[in-house]
Amino acid sequence: ANGSNNNTIKNCIINGATGAIATTTAGILTGSGVTIGGDAEAANSNNTIQNNWIYRVQNSAYLRGGLTAPVFDQNWVVTGNEFGSTASTADKNIFRGMLIGNAQNFTVSNNVVQGVQSSGTTTASMSGIQIGLLVNGGTVTKNVISDIKNISATGTGANAISFISTSTASNVTVANNFISDVAATGSATLASNGFGINVASGAGYKIYYNSVNLNTNQASGTTAAMLVQAAVTTAGGLGVQDNTFASTQTAGATRYTFYSAAAATEYTPI
Repeated sequence: ANGSNNNTIKNCIINGATGAIATTTAGILTGSGVTIGGDAEAANSNNTIQNNWIYRVQNSAYLRGGLTAPVFDQNWVVTGNEFGSTASTADKNIFRGMLIGNAQNFTVSNNVVQGVQSSGTTTASMSGIQIGLLVNGGTVTKNVISDIKNISATGTGANAISFISTSTASNVTVANNFISDVAATGSATLASNGFGINVASGAGYKIYYNSVNLNTNQASGTTAAMLVQAAVTTAGGLGVQDNTFASTQTAGATRYTFYSAAAATEYTPI
């Protein structure tokens, strides 16, 4: 029933088990004391992860608070880190750079996320930074995200920044991030492709001043610098303003800069 509060993890190199596929769940993990990756029983608040290199793991950071507002994690600061690796395939992460969820008033800034690549058989989706579960207030700013790949024929896509939160008034700002080199193998299923920013669910997102270039060819399917999925149904729930979206892919997939499957969404400042 006691959370882990007021800690700083700084200036560390953290890596997982060696081998062709990373098997270590996370470099830094918070959440349930009973089930790894589950909802926390108590809030883990006022913690800082700064200036670390965390690689060869499934998730460099997996930060999951409690399911309801009283036990949300408060005031996470994740800044100046390098998540993943481009040194070799064996050193890449195989799931995410990081996930944050069931959290309030978080800051994720000035991180470099590079080198996330799936196994050849996964059915999971790859993400650079994933905002999930429930959230209430936070910023994801000035991060550089690249080399996010899903190489599995059964994988469900690759995304630099992925929104899978179910909060419809999340008040999360994603701004001034630089994204490139994101691709999957290609699929007829829309979400199972490569996207720079993927809004799968939730609302209350402010997406401003980001630069996204899909510059790596994907063999087939549909790609976009930003995707809004059909499950996003809150009218006026997205503010999308002053971004630079581009695709310089030259072959293979059907290419878009912006693709929306959500009929009820307005893309105006909020």
